[in-house]
Amino acid sequence: MLRIWVPSAGAPVPVTSTLGAMESSVDILGREFDWFAQDKDGATAIFATAGFGPVPPAVLACLELHDSISEFIPVTGWGSSKVWESYASAGLYAYDWDDSKGCYLRVAEPAGALVAHADSPLHGACLPVLATIFSSAIEVSPADLQDRT
Repeated sequence: MLRIWVPSAGAPVPVTSTLGAMESSVDILGREFDWFAQDKDGATAIFATAGFGPVPPAVLACLELHDSISEFIPVTGWGSSKVWESYASAGLYAYDWDDSKGCYLRVAEPAGALVAHADSPLHGACLPVLATIFSSAIEVSPADLQDRT
């Protein structure tokens, strides 16, 4: 789910009807948006845009799906660096956009295999497959975001 930091709440809060349907890159520009991809070996990663990171066309074509995937991943530590450890515990590599470097930087590695339950959008979801291997990719550049499926 799309979350925006709300200082009065002390944490990111889900955004629902205030933004309306997400249909294009304009709808996520300047807002934290998390999207998912697999590598050539089938590992899964979450990419946090920090409001400005590039998003592959395959993800832009189904923003709502990527938004809903987050709902099925048990995550704690919102608003702190511990959120990355939480994603890793759920079996995901985690990458965060670094505007100064112009790429996504790996901030966490999974502690175990990702388990996609039958009712999870990850189960059978058409995630973009990137031509990289997350276990060795410390950085993922915009050029690396081309879907290789």
